[in-house]
Amino acid sequence: MRLKLKPLEQRLVAVTLALASVVLGYLLLVHWWFTAPLSVMNEEARTLDETYQHYQVLLAQRAPLEKQLANVQAQGLAAQTLLSGNDSGAAGAQLMGLLASYVQETAINGHSCSISNRMPVNGNSDNGFSAVKINVNLDCESEPLARLLYRLETGHPTLIVESMSLRKLDNSTTNGRHHINVQMLITGYLRTAASTEVQQ
Repeated sequence: MRLKLKPLEQRLVAVTLALASVVLGYLLLVHWWFTAPLSVMNEEARTLDETYQHYQVLLAQRAPLEKQLANVQAQGLAAQTLLSGNDSGAAGAQLMGLLASYVQETAINGHSCSISNRMPVNGNSDNGFSAVKINVNLDCESEPLARLLYRLETGHPTLIVESMSLRKLDNSTTNGRHHINVQMLITGYLRTAASTEVQQ
């Protein structure tokens, strides 16, 4: 049995079906093919824009960070390779102290080096660095001398043996080991105040 609708109800059903047809047509013909892809493209564009702005900020920070890194590296290099102190006198005292410490480290099983004389030597200044030099006379056995030279070569701050002469002492032995008279000119470097001001 058919349900007979009143005219008003027929109009409501017709309007509802028309609206449903419009919505379905929009979803099938417009949203699926145009609106959804455009939404995805807009989201991707927004993400790309945020990424671009993020990297722009990082690029703007690059130059200051590179400058800071260079300063830190220069300071670290100076701390490792250069003598400290504000003048050549303080640096010379540090150099003599380092040498005395290195000589003490050579002592093993009663065999060691000893300092018989040490004297500061005037050094020159060049390119913002001042050379600090000492002449030193040592009484060593061969093994402690080798350990001392290795320590001078690998220690920090950097010290350079500019010249060295060896002379075996025939009349001086310990347990059959000959002693060697060693004369060395040792140089370290100090950054001058002018060089420090320029770098700052």
